[in-house]
Amino acid sequence: MSGGMTDRYMEQLIKDSYEEEEMAEEKPSDGNDADRQGELAENLSRISKALIELCVVKDKIYGSSYCKRGEKYGIFPNVARKFDRLENLVTSEIPAGDEAKATTIADLMMYCALWLNYLRENKPEEFSSLLKELEGWGIEW
Repeated sequence: MSGGMTDRYMEQLIKDSYEEEEMAEEKPSDGNDADRQGELAENLSRISKALIELCVVKDKIYGSSYCKRGEKYGIFPNVARKFDRLENLVTSEIPAGDEAKATTIADLMMYCALWLNYLRENKPEEFSSLLKELEGWGIEW
């Protein structure tokens, strides 16, 4: 799947997830924190679902190529490259199109999730330390 096809696929996944939700009956919001937090959770759930689907598609194409080179810091260089690309897309005077930005953001999020999974599988003590940080925020893993 080429970059352009991946861009369109990601865009369609997110669009489809929102259309499915729009078909469900909407509840009026009184603007309180619980409503805002519920809406945030729903939006993040839709985005996560689309990202998981995209990650599965890309895994079929690329496999675990993101961590095959034995780089000292594992997957981190991929995260850094995506961040650099996003920074260039956002600050560049030359328009790259929303699709390039959407896919780069999606890729950055996926690489971060893959990085966590890489740590879980290859550096369990470091991963355990990260979980303790999350527990400090009241988040259970």
